[in-house]
Amino acid sequence: MKKKKLQIAMIVVLVLIIALSVSYAFFNARVNKPNGNALSGITTKRLSLAFTDGPAIVLDGILPGQKMIKTFTVVNNSSDNMIYSINFKDVINELTRTQDLVYTLSGTNGGSTVNETPFPTSDEIIVANASIGPNATQEYTLTIEYKNADVDQSIDMDKLISATIEIGEEKELLRAGLYDANDELIISYEDLVANYNFDPSVDLNAQPFTSDGTCQKEGSPACIINSIPNAKKLILPSTITNIGNYTFYESNLESIIIPETVANINTSAFQRSQLKNVEFIGNSSLTSIGQNAFSGTQIRELNVPSSVTTIGSNAFSGVYVVNYDGEATSSSNWGATIMNPDVETDGFIYTDNTKTTLKGYLGAARDVVIPNTVTSIA
Repeated sequence: MKKKKLQIAMIVVLVLIIALSVSYAFFNARVNKPNGNALSGITTKRLSLAFTDGPAIVLDGILPGQKMIKTFTVVNNSSDNMIYSINFKDVINELTRTQDLVYTLSGTNGGSTVNETPFPTSDEIIVANASIGPNATQEYTLTIEYKNADVDQSIDMDKLISATIEIGEEKELLRAGLYDANDELIISYEDLVANYNFDPSVDLNAQPFTSDGTCQKEGSPACIINSIPNAKKLILPSTITNIGNYTFYESNLESIIIPETVANINTSAFQRSQLKNVEFIGNSSLTSIGQNAFSGTQIRELNVPSSVTTIGSNAFSGVYVVNYDGEATSSSNWGATIMNPDVETDGFIYTDNTKTTLKGYLGAARDVVIPNTVTSIA
């Protein structure tokens, strides 16, 4: 039976009201209680969230260099793996020197981590696709700091900052295994291993298929997938740490969910497959992507985790757009049509916020009208 996916938005009553006052960048923080009701936590059928020391952040007369710290826990009360997001909502940020107010987020037990980031000026996703295992608990520490810039910061006296923290997009992560295009389970991962000795971590020394499509690597994941009717989507379990050479080469696989435990995607792992969608869940530990790993696939846009430090030549050859902000270098030979588009609106990709120079189109429409702001095409 197909499992119904849930999308539940949980609004956490944590509203920061920061008014800069006194001389030289003091400010106060207090909680504004919606409708006068303070909540200690929110519970749904599967997830519960609570503050360990109450929902309020209260710190009067904070000086530059001081911090506000709030901890909260997310508990999965179900026997299912779950995915959720953490967001800033209803953001008001009147600061002129927006770079002076920053936040970090750290989680335990597989919870996500966010390095120092400027406090947003509009609604923003803090963490997307955070994952939590069955009956697990994750504790988060949110730190908000008003930095000492060693300059006159009085320009931001009496400015208002407010936001709510939202835990949302709660949905069940499907069980590891092979699925059809409608997310109906064909075979569980446990049965793939038991019945086929399925192991995507093993490096192959050659392509699994001959030029006429005959499998020459019996027992390889690509050959197994192509032998199972309607197999289109694979969810890997968290026991997998490596995706080997040629593992899914020329497979019929269209979608894959890769757990945070995978550290390496090796040479030609998905090359010339039918892959269209790749999702990295949780706080990815991926560090390397081998040459030709996603070359010749059907992927239009790929979000590469920032944890990646090594990318092989032509890793993304044929991929239209790759979004990546990590430390790997030599992007000119990675093969993507567009790396890190500056601005994307309604599928149109521009070089900057003026939207006058068009770099490409990522949408699904077959017939499009070029926006009237465009004066040139890169």
